Amino acid sequence: MNKARRYLIFLAGLFINSLGVSIITKADLGTSPISSIPYVLSLNFPFPSCSDILST
Repeated sequence: MNKARRYLIFLAGLFINSLGVSIITKADLGTSPISSIPYVLSLNFPFPSCSDILST
């Protein structure tokens, strides 16, 4: 498998993972310890996230 395809699969996996975290957070189901650090950082820094996209 070539390097470009591996990076594309990796980025698609990151997007799916972040989409799952944002959906769980929007549903008020809470976050797991592994996703709580990025969630807290997203509250303090105004970077656009998947939850911003879902709320529009």
